[in-house]
Amino acid sequence: MQSISGRKGPPPGGDQAPAPTAFAIARSLEHVGGGMLGLDEACRIIWVVGRPFDLDLDDQRGRDIHDTLPAACAESLRKEIGWTVDHAASRRAEIDCMGADGLRHYEIWLDAESAAGGGRCVAITAIDTTERRHLEQTLRTLLREVAHRSKNLLAIIQSVANQTGRYSGTIDEFLTRFRGRIQSMASSQDLITSTNWRGTGFHDLIRAQVVRYVADAGRAVRISGPDLSLNPNAALHLGLALHELVVNSVCYGRLSDPDGSVDISVRPLDGAASSAVVMEWKERLTSRPAETRVKRFGSSTLERVVPAALSGTAELSVGEDQLCYSLVIPAGNFATAD
Repeated sequence: MQSISGRKGPPPGGDQAPAPTAFAIARSLEHVGGGMLGLDEACRIIWVVGRPFDLDLDDQRGRDIHDTLPAACAESLRKEIGWTVDHAASRRAEIDCMGADGLRHYEIWLDAESAAGGGRCVAITAIDTTERRHLEQTLRTLLREVAHRSKNLLAIIQSVANQTGRYSGTIDEFLTRFRGRIQSMASSQDLITSTNWRGTGFHDLIRAQVVRYVADAGRAVRISGPDLSLNPNAALHLGLALHELVVNSVCYGRLSDPDGSVDISVRPLDGAASSAVVMEWKERLTSRPAETRVKRFGSSTLERVVPAALSGTAELSVGEDQLCYSLVIPAGNFATAD
């Protein structure tokens, strides 16, 4: 004889292992949220082990299940018992039963056997699967959400690729710009993921985009106004806008100076705290010709792509010595509290 432990021969202490007691079986079933029920062909309770269907049925022997279980549960169980008795076979099924704390789901196994006085009886094992069902439903919801967000992200990447290719003169120029924008999106995505896709704070988003090009982000960028909580879509697109502004500033603006800095402010639109807000980026430019700065600047992303994605508006103003970018962000882009 091969034991579970792999040792050959009879178990120590005798020729036969002791059978588990009814108490041990009942406690084991309770640990997994289940119980056992013996019924005759008339659906009367013969014996009970544990708490089947989360009910104490120890003193219900001899009674019909319709008198002891919720009506819908009893009726479902009667149909399964009928099939098991008619076919003299085992059966697995799932039924619902209304409990004290709401609807519960059970996985049941029915086994027919001969009764002592003739006829047949059915042994039912019931395991509560409510929590597992809830977890499975949550997982399906999350997978659908991941698929939806992945499609949105791919659509953004495709749009970025199209815009980058349209304004790139060479393959090398395209690859350099496209790589930078994808890395910008990756930085924003990291922030979003760290909050379980609830969104991210505006100040964190700024720092994440600036530190990729400037060593001392805290000195290089002066931020004023509230720290908005942005939803994932707004964070990704606003991160792209900030990337364009930072790259341009590093090349032509104040961030090209090791001691230079830019100003970013956030204020309510028209003074209404509950409506849209305006993000404004201001900086002084170097003495390079304005037409060169405008030609190399990602104005398409700033003036069309980002505001369209946020259902907002934007204005980019580039003068001889100053750049100002103003983006209206509607209230629908802010993350909601759980």
